[in-house]
Amino acid sequence: DVSQVPVLAGLKLYGQTINAIRYGSWETMSVAGAEITVPGSSTGPVIYASSSGITEAHSILVDVGISFDAVNADNTAVETNRGLYMRNVYVENANDIVSTADGDTLSGNQTGWRHVREYATSPPGGERLKNVFYEIPSFIDGVRQTADYVDLGEDDENPPADLLSRNLYNENTFPSWDTEGAINIKLPPYSAKGDFITDDTEAIQKAIDDGHETIFFPKGAYGVTETIRLGPDTKLIGVARHLAMIIAKDDAGGDFTKVANPQPVIESADDSNGTAMMAYLGIYNPQNVPGSYNFNWRTGRNSIIRNINNIHEISKGTSVIISHHPMMVFSGNGGGKVYGQYRIDKQRAQSDDYRVMKIHGTREPLTFYQFNIEGQGNRYIEVEFNDVQNVTTFSFKDEAVQQMYLI
Repeated sequence: DVSQVPVLAGLKLYGQTINAIRYGSWETMSVAGAEITVPGSSTGPVIYASSSGITEAHSILVDVGISFDAVNADNTAVETNRGLYMRNVYVENANDIVSTADGDTLSGNQTGWRHVREYATSPPGGERLKNVFYEIPSFIDGVRQTADYVDLGEDDENPPADLLSRNLYNENTFPSWDTEGAINIKLPPYSAKGDFITDDTEAIQKAIDDGHETIFFPKGAYGVTETIRLGPDTKLIGVARHLAMIIAKDDAGGDFTKVANPQPVIESADDSNGTAMMAYLGIYNPQNVPGSYNFNWRTGRNSIIRNINNIHEISKGTSVIISHHPMMVFSGNGGGKVYGQYRIDKQRAQSDDYRVMKIHGTREPLTFYQFNIEGQGNRYIEVEFNDVQNVTTFSFKDEAVQQMYLI
């Protein structure tokens, strides 16, 4: 049982005798990296995606391997009445890789592997909702497609060894409070208070500058008046994203006093080979500190952002302070994997220059697993991709009149 707009990354399902994945919500489901095996007693469908609602309920399968143990003329990998996109999918011993509601099929290799390099099919017909007729066709280079798109590899081509792991971090080596060499920022010699009253900038920055790779943040509100600058391999790990908060403070001698020149609360090193991480933390910009934004991420493909709360406080009463800068920025060598992207800035006043996120000038691989930016009420642009390459999003969700802007 998963929520709307689910992203399943690094899924292992062995010995499935009924549907391994059964999905019927309104939103799109994405599977990024999966190994599924089916015993001889089952013929599938291994993945069943069906919805009687509006045509949003599509499925995306990337880097997926599905193997039937036994040869059977009824073996079916995927059955759907909605849109389906597949890339780099391997299916073994299947009669049908895909079976759709309008009777179309994508044939498999009944006695071996078949590699689907890329495949796209649209749902049959369309649907009317509130006097709007919805169709979800495929487009290639701006040209509307009237037929399914099919690009198959060679038969009997085995899945690569990293089919699953390429979308994962290593859970066994992911840092935590008890990782060897990790320090607790509240303990001597750094002794951060985490009470929001105290300025903890010096304690946090000194721990980083002293070369500690993993820094653990217990429950607390860590007030900072200057940008925290990470080293190439710095890892900031909190106890939970709602319990360990790094909060911008407005101080006359600090970095966050100029609305026209806002500075990030956290800035990572501009390093393509770095392994920097942030996980289980909140980054909080109060409404009365308009000269701050959440982060500028500049570390490359080996970096990770995981379960971070990004908060801009709601403007209150008559004291409305307008945001002129993106809330989250990826620039320079910014890349890596971002899991569970979450932001809260509902109803904050914004200028035309505001973005929830801006990604500009990056070339390093950058992948978002679950990309939900809805709900802040901005009538301008939500996300801007400017002069970027190698950016992948698994599941994008927004509502109302917001836009995603590509340059």
